[in-house]
Amino acid sequence: VMNRAGKYEHRFLRDGIEMPIHCHTVEFFSSKVIANAHYHDYIELLYCIDGCASAVIGGREYTFTKADLVIVNANEVHSIASGDGGCKYHVIKFMPKLLKTDDFSVLGTKYLLPFLENSVNHPRVIRFENDEWSKRCEKLVADAMAEWVRGEYGYELSIQGSIISLFVIVLRHWQESNPNALKSNVTPTKKLITSVEKVMKLSEKRFY
Repeated sequence: VMNRAGKYEHRFLRDGIEMPIHCHTVEFFSSKVIANAHYHDYIELLYCIDGCASAVIGGREYTFTKADLVIVNANEVHSIASGDGGCKYHVIKFMPKLLKTDDFSVLGTKYLLPFLENSVNHPRVIRFENDEWSKRCEKLVADAMAEWVRGEYGYELSIQGSIISLFVIVLRHWQESNPNALKSNVTPTKKLITSVEKVMKLSEKRFY
């Protein structure tokens, strides 16, 4: 499926089942296009372990290096290329529904909207100046990756917990750096909540 100048990427299958989460590690030792322009239903996190790479997200280019966290919104066109010396980074993709509770409240919508609206101008590359936040981010990503590799009973719940904790750190970092960065042009009214919930349910039933 081609759209928005990018190719639609289908959801990851594990044992024949569509997964709401997909984790993997990317490593290249020279300059190379890693991923051509594409988009998917997942929110995507890239955590750089070593080297340097660039990501074009929504038509804008960003560079990320060791300890940087990159955030790509759901259904946002993006591409990735490694720098001259290569790069290594972890990838965590997950469905937006993992950031909400069963009670789809105004409170939950307020935190979810920035990652569903491509027009919201939140930072795409996170560089934590707070050492404690940086260390917590590194550990949460490492924990999620380890759970995915082991695949033990309940690993999805463990990864979801890491993702939620990670986003709390990110949201607080954004709020501290720029209180206006996360302001949406849309107020999370009851009507909007219902609309967003319908879209997310429809996304769950999408077939290609």
